[in-house]
Amino acid sequence: MYGPKVLRIVVKMGGNVVKDPDQVSAVASELAALRDAGHQVCVVHGGGPQLDEAIAALGEPTLKVDGLRVTTPRAAIVVEQVLDDLGQELTDALAGHGLPARHLDVGERCFSGKVKEARLGRVGTVTGFATSPDTWRGHLNVVTPVAYDGSGPLNLNADEGAAAVAAWWKAHWLILATDVSAVRGDSGESLASLTPQSAKSLIGGAAKGGMIPKLQNAVDALAAGVGNVLITRLEPGTIVDAVSGKAIRGTLVAEAVQ
Repeated sequence: MYGPKVLRIVVKMGGNVVKDPDQVSAVASELAALRDAGHQVCVVHGGGPQLDEAIAALGEPTLKVDGLRVTTPRAAIVVEQVLDDLGQELTDALAGHGLPARHLDVGERCFSGKVKEARLGRVGTVTGFATSPDTWRGHLNVVTPVAYDGSGPLNLNADEGAAAVAAWWKAHWLILATDVSAVRGDSGESLASLTPQSAKSLIGGAAKGGMIPKLQNAVDALAAGVGNVLITRLEPGTIVDAVSGKAIRGTLVAEAVQ
């Protein structure tokens, strides 16, 4: 079905997927099929809706700049706690579906980072990713995307975290899940494929909100040696069909596209 090549696949799941048991179950079925075919899989999770709720409880407004959440030092502590809890919940859920899930939690401090821009507060950009190779042998790792500098936790965009993991792992595929079926072009049309150059042209143009970091991280991942990036809505069969070459649903970002 997949050919003899063992593929390394990083799947980024957003908070909307993580909180929906039916979607988690559907994704778990795909991950199991990939592992049964001999492939290696890692999940990086987000938590946008959950963070909106937690930060609102602090009495702080939700402010975003180019799709990135402005984060105060107090909010960064809450981000760390909420995302770590979500990571464990997702790990438990995947394990409940028979997958050998292991949580790379905030205590492991896998991501090092620095402040991305002063206007964003405690929002980080990745400067390094490191973990023991032993944690990747036989496990399906669930990675919580929080970075650290000398002052503590940094809110890390989950797409950037997933791209950093994919680059470190030399992944063949990076799947960036979103709530739309595909990237939209200048006229609102769905785009089946993009080169890095055409993806860059959408940043600051047709791309808005959370699609901006997705496209930028897709470009960065390819530049770091990741084979293919798929920006898509997670539906049954989406990942398996893409990596097997059967069908692409969503937008494929690659150096050479059909």
